[in-house]
Parts: sequence; C-alpha cells; structure tokens
Amino acid sequence: MNDQVILNAVTAAARAHSFGPEFDAVLLTGSGARGTMTAGSDVDVIVVAPPDATRRTRGNLEVHGVLLEYYVNPPDQYRAYFRRDLLSSNAMIFLAFAESRIVYDRTQIGRDLRGEAVEQLRQGFPRSGSDQIDFDRYSAVDTYAKLQKAHRAARPCLDAMIYLAAYDVYVSLARFYGMGVLKPGVAIDYFGPKRLFNALLGSWPDPRFAAAYQALLHGESHDRFTHYSQLLERALDALGPIDLRDWSLSLDLDLDSPNGARRAF
Repeated sequence: MNDQVILNAVTAAARAHSFGPEFDAVLLTGSGARGTMTAGSDVDVIVVAPPDATRRTRGNLEVHGVLLEYYVNPPDQYRAYFRRDLLSSNAMIFLAFAESRIVYDRTQIGRDLRGEAVEQLRQGFPRSGSDQIDFDRYSAVDTYAKLQKAHRAARPCLDAMIYLAAYDVYVSLARFYGMGVLKPGVAIDYFGPKRLFNALLGSWPDPRFAAAYQALLHGESHDRFTHYSQLLERALDALGPIDLRDWSLSLDLDLDSPNGARRAF
C-alpha cells in the first residue's frame, strides 16, 4: 500500500468518523514499516491531530481488501501515553513510533514524536527498586511451587500456566534490567528467530535466559516444564535467591498510585 493510498484512506476515515478534516502527520508503523507484511497483515497508521483537537479516535477502514487500523491523537495525548507507559516500562508505543515511516508531516510533529520515542528507548526504562525485586523473587518461586504440583498432577492446562508464568518472569527481569516490556505476542518474536526489536531495545542481557525462553516457546510440550525450570534458574541468578519458609515484605500503604504505576501485591 503506497503513501498516497494511505493518505487517501486516512482522509476518508477523517470524513467518515469526524476526527478531521485536518491532521498534522501520518506515520506508517508495524509490519508495513518493517517491510514484513504478509497476506493476512493489516496496516497500522499513527495519525497526529492538530494540537487543539479535543477528542481522540481509534478505528478501522478496509482499503483494497486490506484492513487499515488507525490511531488519532493530538501531540499532547501521545506524550501523555509516553509518560504513562514509561512508568510501567511498557515499550510498545515507543517502538511503534521508533520503527515508523513518515508518510505525511505538515508541521514536523511526526518527526519530533518519533525522535522522542527513539531517545527514550536509548535511555532505557526505570529499574525495579529493591522492594519490587524482593516481591518478584517471591512471586516467581511461589508460582514455581504451584507449577510443580500441576506438573506432577499432569493437569491439562499446564502449558498455559507455564506460558503465563514465563511471561511474568520475563516482565520482572525486563524491569530489573531497565528494559522496555513487550506484550506477550511480540515477546515471542523478540526471543525467537526473528529477533524482532533487538535493534531498538537491545539484545537480552542474559543469552542463556533468552535461549531457555525461546526453547520454552518453540520447543516440544513435554519439555516445557524443564525449560521453565531453566528459565527460572537464570532469573534467580539475576534477582537473587529466596527462601519461602521465612519471607516477608512490609511496605507503606499505597492509596493514590498514579495510573500505570508498578504492580502492587
């Protein structure tokens, strides 16, 4: 899908859904920007509305048999998303901008926002504090004990439990290292053969953890618990050991956390 077709589609969507008639920038992101679109791919488009826009819009439009998915926000709203997602180490919006290709940029705001996203990825994300690390250790080992029981009982949902537990360990370690967190489907490609976003996020600091995660995601089902055990062992090498028989963590009350703050327990 060429740039003029994208611009025409965004203009048509603006008329149909009343988020226009003007917009300041259009950025193509996702597989369209990476040049990896397949027959089933949709087209992801970031639209920057003028600064005085009072509403935000998200929608779909079919163009020549291809689904175009668009996100429309003024610059201040995108920057609010940046601030919120930085708090939770969520890398996805930063990656969407950083990998994007400019289709239209009337005021240079598209380049500005893309540059801000690239710079944040370069700087990294907040590292977990000691209390969060302590809780993440506890959570990982406690979950492992539950998985051991499910493994011995040959529970049919064991694979799903392992996938969820492995992702939680990945999130804990990403925050420990000060790396951005990817959503589950994207993390699969980050650790898999595609090495998606390695150039923007950087390679994973522990190659043995990365290998165990890749083996867990792509290996045989009967080996999955073993791979999870190896993955957890590598994680605890970084986070530190813990003994569940004599563990506690006491924190101040947290009644007014801002949206996007670190998870509580």
